[in-house]
Amino acid sequence: MAHFRYICGLPDTFVVIRNTLFISAMKIVAGLAAPIAAALLLNEVRRQLFRRSLQTVIYLPHFLSWVILAGILIDVLSPTTGVVNAFLHGLGLPKVFFLGPQLVPLHSGCYGCVERIRFLIRWLTGWRITAG
Repeated sequence: MAHFRYICGLPDTFVVIRNTLFISAMKIVAGLAAPIAAALLLNEVRRQLFRRSLQTVIYLPHFLSWVILAGILIDVLSPTTGVVNAFLHGLGLPKVFFLGPQLVPLHSGCYGCVERIRFLIRWLTGWRITAG
């Protein structure tokens, strides 16, 4: 009990507890609002092929390993054989090294791109709002 008395006696204890409860409540609200909004928006998409494609993109991270997704991302964004650069080349634009350090300054290489896309998908769909 001495430790609990010590912690409760600190001046910022109740502020920290209040902030923790507020953050937890906001995570619950965001964790419910994001998937409900995604479901409602998907329900409004009239083109069946586009809707199924979006659902696949949303659920894909739960069925494939991130190593496999990173490999797919590397293949799609490759400067020599990637689909995106082939499209850019077809439009007459120069090829871009998407996974290079000049476009991903905070992380090195593909890992940073995959993590950003992973976070975006998980945040937009409400899957595990907490870090991890």
